[in-house]
Amino acid sequence: INQKTKKRVNAGLQINGWKGVDDPRSVEVWRNTPDAVRKEIKDKVFDKQFRNDGSLSIGQARLAVADPRQVNARDAGIQNVGRIYTGKDPMKSSHPAYPYGVPGEGVAQLSGIDDVSIFELLPGLLLGKKQLPVVDPMNPTDRNIRGMQMGAKSGVITEEVLRKLSDRGVNVALPGLPVGLLPDSESESEIDGLMIRNTDGTTRPMSAMEQAILEESERSIAPALAALSPDEGYVYSDMFPVKRMTDEDAREEDMFGGFRPALPRMLSDKATNIIRASQSLKTGMLDEEALINALL
Repeated sequence: INQKTKKRVNAGLQINGWKGVDDPRSVEVWRNTPDAVRKEIKDKVFDKQFRNDGSLSIGQARLAVADPRQVNARDAGIQNVGRIYTGKDPMKSSHPAYPYGVPGEGVAQLSGIDDVSIFELLPGLLLGKKQLPVVDPMNPTDRNIRGMQMGAKSGVITEEVLRKLSDRGVNVALPGLPVGLLPDSESESEIDGLMIRNTDGTTRPMSAMEQAILEESERSIAPALAALSPDEGYVYSDMFPVKRMTDEDAREEDMFGGFRPALPRMLSDKATNIIRASQSLKTGMLDEEALINALL
């Protein structure tokens, strides 16, 4: 803005200690000004009086300082996960608008869940004076969203809630996938002994939720794997579509010499590995051995 406009701006700012828009000390004066005063000035001075003379409108200012990942994010979506230290008192904040802060730490940033709303994580939430439920958690109304924003809300994220999200295709297992499933040689149980390979190369035991997801996956593919598994009493060809009885006496009595049509082991093993590897799309946990064998 030109000097003439700057004088008009300075004359319109009724702030104690204001040094002028060109003086760097005015930044600290502005920060120390009560929030209610700053809001009134942003609206009645900068936005309404000077938006056509070089000043930013409120909307432009908000966009300029917005997190790019949240500019086009859905309302009432979920992105950041934090842990609040409930046993500690509020602490002094350096933020100009908030004198106190809540002690805690950031845990993670979620990705790939652009169509999930906070209402799906808290399906039993009641809002407003009438304490009404949200009719459609996937598509909350503006009134629902406003009700969520007014005051703190709480609830318990249960396994049932996460399973419903998983059933509709939302990956609830881990962030930063794919990860690997590694057998633990010290365990006798196929699932209990599996380890998770993190994206940074480290490994860790599976969580209870991950075990539950994998167990459900194993149950869903069990019929297909059973159909592909070899029948007892037969030896299968690796290349040709036949199997043959292992009992020599039965071969002698059989009119076909004990031969029967069957998928060659090469194809049945390939199909088994493809089924196991494809489950990562549902569980978020990649069976590395199955994937490697499916690609070979």
